[in-house]
Amino acid sequence: MPPAKHAGMITPTGRKMLKCPLRSISPVISISKESMAVLADLQARDHDLDQLRARLGRIPEEAAGLREGLEGDKARAEEMKAQGKKLQLERKEKEVELATKEETVRKHQRELNEVKSNEAFKALQREIDLAKEGAGKIEEEVLLLMERVDESLRKEKEEAKRIEGLRQEVERKVGDLAAEGERIREDLAKKTSEREEIASRIAPETLKQYLQIRARKGGLALVPVRNGTCGGCNMKLIPQAIVEVKKGTQIVLCDGCQRILHLV
Repeated sequence: MPPAKHAGMITPTGRKMLKCPLRSISPVISISKESMAVLADLQARDHDLDQLRARLGRIPEEAAGLREGLEGDKARAEEMKAQGKKLQLERKEKEVELATKEETVRKHQRELNEVKSNEAFKALQREIDLAKEGAGKIEEEVLLLMERVDESLRKEKEEAKRIEGLRQEVERKVGDLAAEGERIREDLAKKTSEREEIASRIAPETLKQYLQIRARKGGLALVPVRNGTCGGCNMKLIPQAIVEVKKGTQIVLCDGCQRILHLV
């Protein structure tokens, strides 16, 4: 009995025969061109459903992001308000300090009428002058603080107005997202039902193979043949694979990415 031929064996003619296996599932699953078209329709519907589910999943994140942004702006507004209160407290402390200096001046001025010696009079006058000088500096600080307080209050009002506008905008956008979510859920229910009807028209073994590949390949199980290459991985297909795909009688897989090949 002659030995069985295998990839790379030498034939009686002396030519080396290279075996290029066709990648198809084992056992071979037969499929008609019409069924392949239904499978392509199923994949399109699955892709649509994937997009809807992905969008639905992002909605809570977007809503949370909007609320977090608003809370961040509120926190900054509260910090601004706290700084304003600090300025007001500092102004009041300076006003008390100024009042104390002014009272010192008045007290020393009254004491001038009671001193008996010229030296005591001059010493008291120096204290009055120093107190007046100190009071003048404090008064300048008070005026500056008053300006800063007024500016702070103005900014607080502007920020409060902006925050209120932002709050209303966030509420509107969150409401729009909630409404969009409801629409998507309704659309999902309808399209899932339609998808199940399409899936019921596909042979169980074919559907199983499709779902397995789809799970492994990021949702893309069925890819077109374009110019002799795989539409999934762009690998050049062997001639035998292209011939079998054109026949449209069985499922053929790409030798590179193991996706189902079909003609468009």
